[in-house]
Amino acid sequence: MAVDCDGSAGDFGGIRRECRERLIVGVAMLAGLLFCGAASAQTVAATKRVLIGMPDTLLGAWHSDDDDGRLDCKAYRKIKSARDITEETGGLVGALMITSKLLHAYSDYGEGDFYVVKRVILQDSQRWDVDALVGVDSMPEEGMEGSRETFRLTLSNGVLSMNEENAADGTRHVRAFFKCGNILDGMYIEPASDKATEGYTGRAAATSRSVNGGIRPSRPGVRRTT
Repeated sequence: MAVDCDGSAGDFGGIRRECRERLIVGVAMLAGLLFCGAASAQTVAATKRVLIGMPDTLLGAWHSDDDDGRLDCKAYRKIKSARDITEETGGLVGALMITSKLLHAYSDYGEGDFYVVKRVILQDSQRWDVDALVGVDSMPEEGMEGSRETFRLTLSNGVLSMNEENAADGTRHVRAFFKCGNILDGMYIEPASDKATEGYTGRAAATSRSVNGGIRPSRPGVRRTT
């Protein structure tokens, strides 16, 4: 005989118990599914958490992952402090300096690009999305139109990839770096508090040839050929 849990098939005690047991099992299964969904959401939220600055594993001097970058790294390692940077020292062309609140990408002309960190979103243990204000040849100013961008950093087998999108045409630009060493003493001053640019209001401390946050040798990062 089919079991009718609304009681129309009879009021036998055994049938009622079976209906109650089925109901309990169904509720338990539903609760389990809801719990798993909540746990999964919590796991995703915990993985993609927001950091207040760049992670320690990325701090330092990164050089282009090619022959020129290795040559520049060799020159950079000979420099003892930022005050020693001159036209002859080289070691900065194509380098990416990463502090807690600032990324400074040196170019072979001018000051290069300055990325003032607003927030860092941890995607997983080796990937970060960096939301930053961007300035070309000088520190960016809060509220500058078009100066805000988000780019991805990925660390794999010691190689740091910087993946940016060209706002003009939507194309992607990827640069690869290897860790050369630490930031030179006196190269950057970290801010005492998060104001103005909400993360980096510092200045270069090393020489009189400084512009809003980065060392400025007469020809920044001139490459040594010996």
